[in-house]
Amino acid sequence: MKKFYNFFASTIFIFACLILPKAARAATLSFSVDSRQISVGDVFVAKLDLDSAGEKINVAQAAVHFDSKALEVKNIGTGGSIFNQWASGPSYDNQAGNISFTGGTTESFSGSLGNILKIAFYAKQKGQTALSFAADSAIYLADGKGTKISPLLNGSQITISDVAQNQPSTNQWDKILADDKTPPENLNISLGRDPSVFGGKYFISFSATDSGSGIDYYAASEGGGDFAQTQSPYVLKDQTLSGTVTVKAVDKAGNASIKSLNLKQNNPTGIGYKIWFIIAGLIVLLIAAFAIKKLKKLQ
Repeated sequence: MKKFYNFFASTIFIFACLILPKAARAATLSFSVDSRQISVGDVFVAKLDLDSAGEKINVAQAAVHFDSKALEVKNIGTGGSIFNQWASGPSYDNQAGNISFTGGTTESFSGSLGNILKIAFYAKQKGQTALSFAADSAIYLADGKGTKISPLLNGSQITISDVAQNQPSTNQWDKILADDKTPPENLNISLGRDPSVFGGKYFISFSATDSGSGIDYYAASEGGGDFAQTQSPYVLKDQTLSGTVTVKAVDKAGNASIKSLNLKQNNPTGIGYKIWFIIAGLIVLLIAAFAIKKLKKLQ
């Protein structure tokens, strides 16, 4: 009997060793605050990161809650983000104490420390406060099915102290802006047309990356006219493709990159692989955003 119990215990132990490490590691959304001491009047940056736990992720949706009496959002940066498409947000409401976003990538992310957002908070009052995630925050696998995963959610506890005598306030966000001297990179423009999209009209898709403060906005100009803020994809006013279209990407520090596309020379005979890839990514994001809104209405 003793041998049987020893065998049984050994079997359970080996099984646990094989299973528990896998169970213990799961995709995680978490906050990290790079500041040893935060005082009233300081602006500090909280980083929202994703650990994919070995999975390939292409969409994440989350809502963050904070105490509006203690904290105020000053800005949100996407510089160096693993996501390059935003179906919703990032946006914030300082009165309600909420931040929300639905973001994704046209490729996929797999890694242990993928930054999604950098949030600049102003410390309003002394005391303990916290950043927490809404329970319905989710990520989606890049498995062709959009499989939804409920990640582990690690918020952050923050201590705000009184201002010490003769101690100047600090502003980490201003430092990020001051250090960002590099304009957005990899600005790409693609021309496309398909009967099932935008009523068969010609459109352009564009994107850029920025490792500093993050993209603030895009603007487009046709035929040398004035720039107007817009989003990708952008339906062309000139459907004859007789001129050029110019796109400007501006980061939050005011650095800009500009690129033009000769529409006549780039007239596509059909929609290309790149365009389909971008459209597919946008469709996934829009479906996710729609599903999330529908679920919230039902709750």
